[in-house]
Amino acid sequence: MVYKLWCGQRGQPFADNPSFNTLEEVKEQLMSYHEIDMEEEDLEILKKMSLGEILTTMEWEVHDEKGKIIKVK
Repeated sequence: MVYKLWCGQRGQPFADNPSFNTLEEVKEQLMSYHEIDMEEEDLEILKKMSLGEILTTMEWEVHDEKGKIIKVK
């Protein structure tokens, strides 16, 4: 399955709308994207969060290639 990221805050796709092959790739991308804005203690919290927690907290959605929202825990 191919995954895409949707930014809930901006109402648009992530960056140049890249595709991800696994949910782990999605998580790694979001961690990399958000870590530049975080203090060290917040970064440690981010590292312990599940993908579902990151999506909810940072207002992202994961969609499939047809645009359907994928529920992630």
